[in-house]
Amino acid sequence: PGLAAAIDYINCHGGVGGKYVEWIYCGAADANEGEACVQSLVDAGVVATLTDANYAAEAVNTDTLAAAGIAQIDPFVNSEASLTNPDVYMFCQPTPLDYAAMVAHAATVGKKTIWNFYGESSQAAHNMEIVQMAADHYGLTVLGSTAVPLAAAAYLPQVQATLAGGADVNLAIIAPFMSALVLQSAEQLGQNFHMVVSYGQFNQEQYQQYGQAGGPLEDAFLVSCVPPTGAAGDIPAMQEAVDGFNAYAENGADDHIRELSAPNKITAYAYRAWFSTLAWWQAVKDLPEVTAASVREALDTSTGIDVGLAQPWVPSNEGPPGFTRVSNTLVYLVTVKDGEAVLVQPEPVSYPHLTLPTISP
Repeated sequence: PGLAAAIDYINCHGGVGGKYVEWIYCGAADANEGEACVQSLVDAGVVATLTDANYAAEAVNTDTLAAAGIAQIDPFVNSEASLTNPDVYMFCQPTPLDYAAMVAHAATVGKKTIWNFYGESSQAAHNMEIVQMAADHYGLTVLGSTAVPLAAAAYLPQVQATLAGGADVNLAIIAPFMSALVLQSAEQLGQNFHMVVSYGQFNQEQYQQYGQAGGPLEDAFLVSCVPPTGAAGDIPAMQEAVDGFNAYAENGADDHIRELSAPNKITAYAYRAWFSTLAWWQAVKDLPEVTAASVREALDTSTGIDVGLAQPWVPSNEGPPGFTRVSNTLVYLVTVKDGEAVLVQPEPVSYPHLTLPTISP
């Protein structure tokens, strides 16, 4: 939805050099399909990829696009190989740094203890290393952890065990599809889960359902590289994004994406895609010729791309060791009040302030 709405917005505002922008995508269910998918993008002559997610084939995805000289703008990647690749331009933080920022958020509001609630995977283990380092840095104690099989159909025993751990906050190292199951179990138990997770894990409908006073998501500890929709009244660029999604939900060309663009279905991941797509547009809209090479040059030489958030994005800024392509370390701190995600404070914080462990593929 973020890409579709942003491309419509771009094409309604002059396109690039007076030409319409076309976006294409393909789906993949395993590593082989993922490799074929990325090769099809290269064969199609794309000038950049935007917020691509190819978990099953991350390494080959990154390598294939880089070999073709194609900029990867804000992909969902986690390995050090990808996060140090010079063809990767991170508009937002990758998942490992999100988890570090979650600990920073908990510390900012005076919390002292953490419990890890995680889906069983090798990536979760890497993210828990990050959590532990951040906890050590901020003086928080990790009291314990609860593992959840990825194929589990319900999480009641695991949620009950986590709440019994008695930590101030429960950090959820889980995929978005798992989040609703956590909240369903906490609601069944009649308890607040004190959840620490990415703002993008839930859509507006879920915030409304679970974030009311006394609900399992009330006062959650969330982080995001883009502000919540609850801040749209104070941030014109966010209001413009909300209006863009509303326009696509009413008039968009793709029926399925139009349904996903409805206000109650949108997540922060869609808004992230909106802003990173507009950042690409700002970088290339005045180029005499738009090619993969000219896009990369524009990104490499930009002194700041302003999309209306806290400060302009400089794609060439160098991030911390192991994450050198993470050029933006600004994180908004978000919580949930009366069924709506809202800012904890007006300005985002810059993070991380510590050396992070190497993340292997």
